Amino acid sequence: MAQLALKKEAMKAYKEGSKKMPAPPFLVPVVLEALLASKFGNVVTVVPAEADTYCAEEAASYEAQTGKMATIITNDSDLLIQASGAQTRVMFLTGLMRSGEPGSRRVEANVYFPAKVAASVGLDNLLLPAFFMNDDRHLSFDAAVAKSKKSNLDNDAGFLAFQRELQKPKYDLAELPAPVIETLQRMDPRIAELAHQTMPTFPHPKPQPANMFLVPLIEDMGRQSAWIAGQEFRNAAYRMTLSGASKVIYRVDEYTRRGTTCFADPHPAGLGWKHDLVAFGEMFANVREFLVGHQATAAQRFNYTAMWYVLTALARRDRLLSHEQVTRVLVGKGLGAKEEMHASAMCQAAIYSFRILKQLLALEKTKGIMDEELAPLAAELEEMPPLAELCEKTAADTAGFWGGLAEGLLETFDDE
Repeated sequence: MAQLALKKEAMKAYKEGSKKMPAPPFLVPVVLEALLASKFGNVVTVVPAEADTYCAEEAASYEAQTGKMATIITNDSDLLIQASGAQTRVMFLTGLMRSGEPGSRRVEANVYFPAKVAASVGLDNLLLPAFFMNDDRHLSFDAAVAKSKKSNLDNDAGFLAFQRELQKPKYDLAELPAPVIETLQRMDPRIAELAHQTMPTFPHPKPQPANMFLVPLIEDMGRQSAWIAGQEFRNAAYRMTLSGASKVIYRVDEYTRRGTTCFADPHPAGLGWKHDLVAFGEMFANVREFLVGHQATAAQRFNYTAMWYVLTALARRDRLLSHEQVTRVLVGKGLGAKEEMHASAMCQAAIYSFRILKQLLALEKTKGIMDEELAPLAAELEEMPPLAELCEKTAADTAGFWGGLAEGLLETFDDE
């Protein structure tokens, strides 16, 4: 809770114009990782697709078995139109409020009872009003209810498509080996979503791409996406995954947000990925050996590597940072210029690209199809700390520690 409070304050300061950077936007996997490592780990599940349908189904099942009310905590308004049980209540995270003095804090929130709301307006559920309001964003709820009472859309193609989007895939995890299921359920949600799509038993009506949705980063939208840093790791990971995927999946479409628009970058299946992964393993080993004399922590080691790939991506466009800028980004303090903010986001992108490769490689190992020559890379990636440690700066991240390393990094590019 203390970490969440700090992240909230950092974001508030950022919105108010402070130069203090907010925490990286990987809050969901950070919280999930902490939960999986806690006493609640055995009741945490990462599901194969959008979680709202699974939450609603679980709430309805809980109510049926116990007769008690279930509460779904979410930020997804789709939970208001899911069949979640007669007593189920939905609480939105954005509506949580804290009150009281320190030591006697209370948390308050508005809750909604979807089934009761539907019954109060004479409907069985809120699916039809949601469909009409989605089709016409200016339509009021009362007008959508009135329209729903006069409409029969049982055979309407648009409504049926809308309804299908709210259903979970016809996909039985039980058909997979138990170790594979366990690995999938410990992955970050977005990585797991990609992995599930490539499983032979996942339903695909026709040949199509698998989708990978990368989180929006806090970056300079006037520049090329920060996700260019580390893209070679993601590309090799996708090619590896596609090599053993369902034959109807022929590429991975990687989506990144630029402003209010999402762009898809296609990553087709291809050869050469094994050679690339072996080279990555050698690179991580060399960095580890080099930093032994600097007494670098594992988190610092991976941040150092991430910065090298940031500078590599910038050098391809004849745009390098100064020594002072590289140092500030690695220290994580005093970031002011837009290029420093963007470089910080690129570091986060590179680190998360390592993590994507780590989790997809672990899945290949669980499947029993990982080649022995990739074991050194897997061992190097196993040393990656939890995401919170990778993204948080500590007292050890001083200008004195990073200054000399920054100079060495930049000299690498001067030699070229």
